[in-house]
Amino acid sequence: MKNQSIGKQTALITGPTSGIGYELALLFAKDGYNLILAARTKQKLEQMKADLEKKFAITVHIIAIDLSKPDSPKQLYEQLIKQEVKIDILVNNAGFGNYGFFCQTDLDVDLELLQLNIVTPTILTKLISADMIKRRQGKILNVGSVASFFAGPYMNTYFASKNYILSFSLALHCELKSAGVSVSCLCPGPTQTNFGNRAHFHHKLNRRHIMDVKKVAETGYRGLFKNKAIVIPGFQNKLIIFSARFAPRLLLTKMVKKLSGF
Repeated sequence: MKNQSIGKQTALITGPTSGIGYELALLFAKDGYNLILAARTKQKLEQMKADLEKKFAITVHIIAIDLSKPDSPKQLYEQLIKQEVKIDILVNNAGFGNYGFFCQTDLDVDLELLQLNIVTPTILTKLISADMIKRRQGKILNVGSVASFFAGPYMNTYFASKNYILSFSLALHCELKSAGVSVSCLCPGPTQTNFGNRAHFHHKLNRRHIMDVKKVAETGYRGLFKNKAIVIPGFQNKLIIFSARFAPRLLLTKMVKKLSGF
């Protein structure tokens, strides 16, 4: 999957220590990108750095930071400025879900979710895209979800956050195109990651049509370099989203509620 147009460019990936973010990091590394990896767990980041630099002829910088904290996006950007790192590609991948009856879920967890899923990618995109616009070159990949197209009872804050990411990405795709910056939104369905465990979601729906995480990442990677606005991995996910266009939103929401199995 070699992209012929790249030299020694740098990609910043949030949440790269597992799942889609990890597989995307591997794809960028294989294509010769230097990497900036930002996540909470320093030990995992150090291991990734050692592995990737040993296997590929790239430089990996790690930033151990909790991006669910309000000041973290600016702190991350300040570290990039301090290190004089130019970001050619931004991947806003970090995020998590929360499952349960809205009035019973932990408020602090919901606030962390909204910060990590919405506020952090918004701030990072604003700060880093401004630098890209000055160079008239750059790419941004925001990780949404099939949930971006629905309302989700019992995972209400997660679905709403992914609604935001899709809308935000589409607007920027149109807004920044003339400035030389492309914006894509990857919208996977159920994927073989630890998302369900983090979200406390163990219903049988979580085991139905689960895509291989490598295939999801590869689809997103290709879509990014094709400058696609929306990237949906898997025929079944495409069919679900297409079919939803013809059903009333309230009916779809009731269907999601029934499937959630609360």
